[in-house]
Amino acid sequence: MGIEYEDKLSLYLKWRNVDRVISDARANIAASSYSEEEVRSFLELFFSIM
Repeated sequence: MGIEYEDKLSLYLKWRNVDRVISDARANIAASSYSEEEVRSFLELFFSIM
């Protein structure tokens, strides 16, 4: 019961591509309080340690 969501984190970890993730999540980024540049910086750091 409840709303089902696609597991985007697993998909993004599989891609390990900052540009592709940002392209896919653009609407979510726009709706958030974070800028695309902030998200890009975080993703670059996150993927570098994974």
